[in-house]
Amino acid sequence: MRLIMGKPEKGKPYHIYVEETEKRIGAFREFDPARLRGESAGEGPLSGLPLAVQENIAVRGFRQGCGSRMLEGFVSPVTATAVRRLQDRGAVVAGTTKMEEFGLLRLFPDGVSGKEGGPERENPPGGACSPRDDDHPVGGAASAVAAGMAAVALASDGEGEVRRDAAACGVYGLRPSWGVVSRRGLASVSPSLETVGVVAGTAARVREVFRIIRGRDDGDPCSRDHPADAGPGGRRIGTYRISIEPSGEEAWRAALDSLGRRGFSVREAPPPMMEHWVPVYQALAAAETASSLARFDGVRFGRRSGGAEDPESLVRRARGEGFGIEVKLRILLGTHILRPPWRELFHDRAVSQRAAIRRAFDEYFGEVDMVLLPVSPPSALGGRDGDDHLPGWRNKDRFNLAAALAGLPALSFPVTTGGGRPVGLQLMGPPFGEERLFEAAEALAEDFPPASPPGLGRDWR
Repeated sequence: MRLIMGKPEKGKPYHIYVEETEKRIGAFREFDPARLRGESAGEGPLSGLPLAVQENIAVRGFRQGCGSRMLEGFVSPVTATAVRRLQDRGAVVAGTTKMEEFGLLRLFPDGVSGKEGGPERENPPGGACSPRDDDHPVGGAASAVAAGMAAVALASDGEGEVRRDAAACGVYGLRPSWGVVSRRGLASVSPSLETVGVVAGTAARVREVFRIIRGRDDGDPCSRDHPADAGPGGRRIGTYRISIEPSGEEAWRAALDSLGRRGFSVREAPPPMMEHWVPVYQALAAAETASSLARFDGVRFGRRSGGAEDPESLVRRARGEGFGIEVKLRILLGTHILRPPWRELFHDRAVSQRAAIRRAFDEYFGEVDMVLLPVSPPSALGGRDGDDHLPGWRNKDRFNLAAALAGLPALSFPVTTGGGRPVGLQLMGPPFGEERLFEAAEALAEDFPPASPPGLGRDWR
C-alpha cells in the first residue's frame, strides 16, 4: 500500500502529520487507519489511499453517532456499500469525520453538536478552508481532504452539505444522481432527498471514485445502474445572474471566460421554478425528518435517559436530552405538516410541486446541457449577508436544493483568481449527467489548478 502504510517520499509519516494537523483542524470523530486495514484489497487503483467517512455512513467497528447525543456510543456492525466498494479497490478507512447533527445545518448556535459539529480552525492549512464559527460550520469530510489528511471522503448530501463544505474548503464535491450510489449504510433523515456524495482534491479523483461506488446494490432497492451510454457530450451551459461580491464577481467572470475559451457555449438561461425550491424543500425535508426520527424514543432506538417514572416521561426525557434544537425544530415543523388539515395544504402540495420541478428540468435540459450556479451566495462568493432569521438562513442554500428535489447530479469546484481564497461554484446537469460535469470541471482546472495540501510530502491528488 502506498502512503498510509509508511513514510512518504518526503516529509512526515502519515500518522504523525495527521495527529499534528488534527489538533488544529478537528475534522475527525475517530482516527484509526490500522483498525480496518486488513479489510482493504492489497492492490487496486486506490491502494493505500486514506479514506475519510462522515459519521452518518456506516463503517464496521467505528461509531456511527450522526453528530447527535441520541446515538452517542453506537458502533456500527456493518459497512456501507459505497465504503466497501472503495475498500475492494484498495482504499483504507482512516477514520470517521464530524458533522452537524443528522446533517442538518444549525439555525441556532447552541445545537447539540456545539463546537464539535465541524472542524475548528485558527489558520486552516493552505488557507483553503473557511474559518469555523457558529453561524457557518464546515463539515469534517471536506476539511480532512483540504488539509491533506485524506485522499477522498464520503459524506451525505441532502441540502447541499457536500457542495457547500467543498466550496468553503477549496476542493471538489459531487452530489450524484439520486439512486446511482447505494444508500445502504447511510443513516438518512430525508431518504428521498439525501444521497452519498464524494469529496476529493481534483475532479479526476472524484470521477475515479464515483465510477467505483456507482451501480445497483441488492441491499438498496432504490439503487439503479448508471446507463452505459451516459458519457460526456453536450457543451451548452446555462447561467443565472445574481448580485454578488466583487471577489465572487471576478471568479464568476473568470470561470465563464475559461469555459468559452475551451469550446463551451455559455448563455443566460435561468433554471426553472426557482421561487419554489426553498418552500418545497422545507416542507418535504421537515416531513421526512419527523417521520425518520420518530423511531428514536429511548425504548427501541436511541439513548435511554435515567430517572423516568413512566414510558411517557422516558420518551420525553430521551428526546429532550438526545436531540438538539435544530432537530427539534424540524420534528415540530414536520409533525405539524403531516397532520390534517395541514398535510393537504403543505405536504401534498409540496409533493405536487416537486413533480412539476422535475418535469420543468426535463424540458430545461433539452435547451442546455448543464447550468452554472453559485454554491451558497453571497457568503461563498466572498461576502457575508448577515441574515440570521429563518427565511434568510434557508435562502443561503437555495441554489443547492434543486438537485435534491429533482434527483440531479451537481459538482462544486473552486475558482481562485488574483491570489485570493478560492470561490465555490457548481455545475448541475440532468440525471446521469455526471460525466459532462467532470468534463467541464477538468477543463476549468487547467486554468484554475487546485491547491495541494500543505505539510505532507506526497500529493495524492
